[in-house]
Amino acid sequence: MFNRINLVLFFLISIGVSSLLAQADQNSAKDSTAQIKEEPVKDVTVPAGTKFNIIIANQLATNKSFEGSTFSANLAADLKLDSIIVSPKNSLVIGKIVKSKRGQGLGDAELSIQITEITVNSELVPVITDPIVVKGERKRNAEAEIPAGTIEEVQLKSPLVIK
Repeated sequence: MFNRINLVLFFLISIGVSSLLAQADQNSAKDSTAQIKEEPVKDVTVPAGTKFNIIIANQLATNKSFEGSTFSANLAADLKLDSIIVSPKNSLVIGKIVKSKRGQGLGDAELSIQITEITVNSELVPVITDPIVVKGERKRNAEAEIPAGTIEEVQLKSPLVIK
């Protein structure tokens, strides 16, 4: 009988100790994740010619997108230089409509866009990229468009310098 009481007490104590240890592990995990902060990117130069993908946020079309107007997009994947994440996936990207020509003849509708800013260290930083050119269908009064959600590959035309 004495052995059963000791066994039950041992069992209850071990359950209490293991639950306390589990709770301590959860608290330390919360503390460690709270302490992890992304370090700002400094002294990095992303070279010209670097390619990255963006996701267009809203439809762009020659019938409603005008030269000089801006649009937003997001990074489709981390923009990295070696192992350094310069700008994480889903970061805001801003672009402008360089050319918006509605079709008047066969196949002459054209929409040209260019990325002008990208988020680095939670701030928009100017960039220069090659333009993305989209032509309309080969029919009269055709429109050129880029649907929302389209992934486009963008290439830096000049280095992105982060100090």
